[in-house]
Amino acid sequence: MKNNFLKNLLHPILKKNEVFKNKFKGETCYIFGNGASLKYVDFKNFQNHPSIGINHLILHKEFNLLDICCYTLPEPMSFYPYYKNPYKLKYEKNIMGSLFRSQMIKFPNIKLFTSFNNILGTNFRKTYYLHHFGKKEPDVHYLNLCSEFSYLAGGLYAGIGLAISLGFNKAILVGCDYLMKPK
Repeated sequence: MKNNFLKNLLHPILKKNEVFKNKFKGETCYIFGNGASLKYVDFKNFQNHPSIGINHLILHKEFNLLDICCYTLPEPMSFYPYYKNPYKLKYEKNIMGSLFRSQMIKFPNIKLFTSFNNILGTNFRKTYYLHHFGKKEPDVHYLNLCSEFSYLAGGLYAGIGLAISLGFNKAILVGCDYLMKPK
């Protein structure tokens, strides 16, 4: 019942994502993480395919050299001024969120995909929202930009889910050095 109410409420917001379905059908993309290995990578070598940026890649000094077709920071509450630190279990100033917002302003044409839980914290012109509706484990049966998007368990999962949804037939991972949850 709760998910049906939420689906109806979010339907007009998620419907905007429909224009991206299979937009890059049959193409190859790069999915760029923000791992430490990127420190030694020349981004000029990655201009031959569109890129999906994840998490805090936008902070990289050569970010502007990439052909970013979309960007994702899926973590809920990433854009609010304060957040609850999961380790200290206390509210703290969201320094990374502020830093990310200041960088996003420099790239107004980037299409940002994020959790709908960030809706009150984002004010970027080209922001698109995703939600899992209780389907929290990545599952190709729940991979719909306009409805259940189960690939929100982290930046890499969201990047892979976006690549599939956008129709890319091949994704090359760059700088995806580590996972927060080993799977």
